[in-house]
Amino acid sequence: MDNLRLEKLLTFYTEDPDAFTIYALAIEYKNMGDARAEYYFDELIAKYPEYVAGYYHAAGWKWQIGKKDEALDIYTKGIEMARIYKDHHALAELTNARKNKELGCDDE
Repeated sequence: MDNLRLEKLLTFYTEDPDAFTIYALAIEYKNMGDARAEYYFDELIAKYPEYVAGYYHAAGWKWQIGKKDEALDIYTKGIEMARIYKDHHALAELTNARKNKELGCDDE
C-alpha cells in the first residue's frame, strides 16, 4: 500500500470529491482490506450513480464482507445503469458476476 498515494487521494477528496477520486479511495481501501472501502463505495453509488465502473467492485466488496443481499442489489442497479449508459462491457461483466454469485461461484 502506497501511503503517499492514499494521502494524495484524501487531499483530492477534500478539495473536490469527484467520482474518480471517490472510486480510487474505495479501491485503495478495498485492496487494503479496510472497512472504509464500504463508506466510499456507498458514497460513490449514492452521489454518482452514472459512474458504472464502481458497481462491480462495490458489489464484490459487499459480497466479500458478507452483505450478500446488498451485493446482489448493487449488481442489479449496476446492470440497469450500464443499460441506460450503453456500457456493454460493464453490462456483461456485471451480469456475469451476478449470475455467478447466484450460482454459488464466489470467486471474483
